Amino acid sequence: MSVLELTEESLAPVDCLREERARCVRREGCRTIAMWTELYGIIRGYLEGITISDLMRGNGGGDYVI
Repeated sequence: MSVLELTEESLAPVDCLREERARCVRREGCRTIAMWTELYGIIRGYLEGITISDLMRGNGGGDYVI
């Protein structure tokens, strides 16, 4: 995941979970923060299990440009 962290601004699903942000003043009363925090954990856990080597061993991905 460190490669993604270096190339992407943030992987957080909502702005208030970004590490460089100050803690949201409305966090204590936020009805969705638990959901977003859990989703962020799932995203990070999934990506931490993938290495560049894993990506290189993939199915080739075809010959195309996005």
